[in-house]
Amino acid sequence: MVSILNTLDTGHGEDIQDIQVDYYGLMMATCSSDRLIKIFNLKTQELITDLNGHFGPVSQLSWAHPKFGCILASCSFDKRIIIWKEEHGWIKMNEFLLSSAATCIEFAPYHCGLRLACGSTDGKISILSFENGVWDMKKIQGHLLGCNSLSWDPTSNGSRYLATGGCDCCIKIWEESSSGWEEVAKLDVHQDWILCVAWSPSTTVNMIASCSNDKTVIINTSTDKKNWTSKLLHSFPDAVCGVTWDQNILAVTTINKKVYLWKENQSGQWICMSESDIHSSDSNLHS
Repeated sequence: MVSILNTLDTGHGEDIQDIQVDYYGLMMATCSSDRLIKIFNLKTQELITDLNGHFGPVSQLSWAHPKFGCILASCSFDKRIIIWKEEHGWIKMNEFLLSSAATCIEFAPYHCGLRLACGSTDGKISILSFENGVWDMKKIQGHLLGCNSLSWDPTSNGSRYLATGGCDCCIKIWEESSSGWEEVAKLDVHQDWILCVAWSPSTTVNMIASCSNDKTVIINTSTDKKNWTSKLLHSFPDAVCGVTWDQNILAVTTINKKVYLWKENQSGQWICMSESDIHSSDSNLHS
């Protein structure tokens, strides 16, 4: 059973949309429908700063690897991506305008260089790369409808791969080549919108967890990242809005604020280790 160790009042005026902890576990960033981003010192639980630059609900956040400095990316329904950097105080490093509302964002693993991917409600995926002091943006028409989630392949084998999930109920796997980003696999494994995809940090097998409005979580595995086998983890009572890996443990979150922890045993069976209810006011965080 997962127990609540602490509670933090973030002071957000509306629903919290995302929470991200930095690489060292020292800072926590939160974003909200109130258009604000807040950064906290996790040890003292004190507010470090408010970042105010968006004109709509802030959808998601992502920390860059500390190799590149203290950098945070945010995306919003105001169609903007903002790159923030801490240099004797937090500053706006860059801002990019998209063609539609931004739904998800994630920095690539450090071996890919300083780059990030961002999904939008028009189905496009924007890839931003920082080289020679300049940001470059490339776009992929990823999904017929909106792109709801994306996740980078964490392994370093010379190629770059990205998984995306959308409102067209598809998971797509993309590989970067000399001519750009190419779709190398398409998984039609869900019956409704895909709300989250998460690439496992495992280095022994390619594994992507996906969840959907269809109330299921599916584990997708591959040896070559092009041919995938999909296995139903579980059918839940409610739509599943989040899947997150912590090494070999998968956290599953449903829209009714239930959190389940799953782990694969030595026989290849997935076992539910715990189930918890999280009931809190919108501006409070439990850990």
